[in-house]
Amino acid sequence: MPGGFVRVRSDEAQEIAAHLGISVEAFTRRYVQQDGERLKDGLGGRCVFLQDGETAGCSIYPARPRKCREWPYWPEALEDEALMRQILRTCPGVELAEDLP
Repeated sequence: MPGGFVRVRSDEAQEIAAHLGISVEAFTRRYVQQDGERLKDGLGGRCVFLQDGETAGCSIYPARPRKCREWPYWPEALEDEALMRQILRTCPGVELAEDLP
């Protein structure tokens, strides 16, 4: 996701691990940065769970972390006009309220 990284709380790690059918320890080793707080980047700095295809999608969508559920309405995105223009070009599902930048 442009403009940020995804923190993963322990309850979210448990939910994602269960969704993937692996232990929390295996999930953490494979998908969480050494700081223990955020997801590792995937190829090209993209989300490690972003699937390629005709339409790109999230491979853990039902168990995605809160930060992802709030995308693209992150405060840092809403406050950055250039970032919001990029989001509007790349995220066709975005619906902006009249009062947003």
